[in-house]
Order: sequence, then structure tokens, then C-alpha cells
Amino acid sequence: LYPITLLLAWILSKQSIKATNTMLLKAIQCILIIMVFAYGLISTINIQSLKYEKLDYLSRTEQWNKIIDISNNDELSNYHLCYLNMALAQKGILGEIMFHYPNQNPSALFCEWDYTQSHATLLSDIYYMLGNTGLAQQMAFEGNLSAPKEMNGRLMTRLIQTNMIYSQYPVAKKYIDLLGQTLYYRTEAS
Repeated sequence: LYPITLLLAWILSKQSIKATNTMLLKAIQCILIIMVFAYGLISTINIQSLKYEKLDYLSRTEQWNKIIDISNNDELSNYHLCYLNMALAQKGILGEIMFHYPNQNPSALFCEWDYTQSHATLLSDIYYMLGNTGLAQQMAFEGNLSAPKEMNGRLMTRLIQTNMIYSQYPVAKKYIDLLGQTLYYRTEAS
């Protein structure tokens, strides 16, 4: 669209244009710019990724009922099932209704770690919920390593929690100091 817009602007610049036509041309340019921006935005959105980010947000804010509500039986991935099963466990109903959903393999309880930060965060949450502090700490550490240019506040918080459990207070203090440098987690660190 950009070359076409340039060509159109060049052609129209050669003609004499009245004031009313100028307003029309500006409106057309605005519409074209909005269309190009909207197309670029829509083409970069990954619907599956948005779904997982929503599940991650609901998990982080402990909105277990909403996770259960948005989990319908048609084509739930193992990753989605992990969030669902964690929500069911947090509500204390995993044993009763777990098999109402397509939990057909162990990956529905513990998704396979694919060396991404999102999987590490989920697995750290699951292991921490189950009381496996060592694996929760390992996943939090690995998750922070998988994205070295950015620090994940949730995983740093998990590292603080697990080091406090292990009475590793100097290590926890270092993570608290790092977390205190962030904008969003600054108050939690203090």
C-alpha cells in the first residue's frame, strides 16, 4: 500500500486541488494509514499465545474459577490442561472431575518443558503448589536463564520464596535487591 499511496500522492500533486478535495484526500490518507496499521497488528497477533497469556494471568492472580470456566472440552492442549488441572487442584476438586476433561497422558499434569520461559513458569508454579520446592526453584532459575535479556518478576519472586524456605537468606536478599530495581515488583520486594 505504501508505494501505491506515494504514486497516488504524486499524481494528485500534479492536479489543481480545491480546499474540499484536500480534506477528502487527508481523510483517505488517514483511512489508508489506519488500514495498514490494523492489518499489521492483526497479522502479528497469535491467538494461541493470547490464550496462554490469559491463562498465565488468571493463574498469577489466582482466579481458579475463571480458568475452569474457560476450559471447554474441545481440543485442550496439554499446556492448557496443566493450567486447568492446577486450578482444579487449588479448588480441591481435581480428584472428582479431572477425567471430565481429556487428561489422557502425564503431560496434562506436567507439560514437557520446552526450554521456554512460559513453560518454566508454569512448571515452577505446579511444583511449588505440590510442595516440591527443589524443582520449583530449578524451573524458576531455568526460566530466568531462558530469557537472559529480561528478568521475570514472577520467577524472581519464586526464587526468593524457595531460598527463604531453604534458609538461604543471603541468596534471597540478592534476588530481593534485583527485584527491588523493577517498577512493577518494587513494592513486593520491599
